[in-house]
Amino acid sequence: ARLVDRHTRHGRTPEAALAWARDVDGANAAVIEPTRNRATLVVDGRLPGIGA
Repeated sequence: ARLVDRHTRHGRTPEAALAWARDVDGANAAVIEPTRNRATLVVDGRLPGIGA
């Protein structure tokens, strides 16, 4: 949902945003998933001191 929201805020239609998140962002996630346990840096998308 967060990715789709971001893509719609930047001008994609909701349908195009969903397709992009599924096809492009999803493909990227599939590449990263097998090696995520070896990451030396994890970025969670939150700003320091804001939210939980």
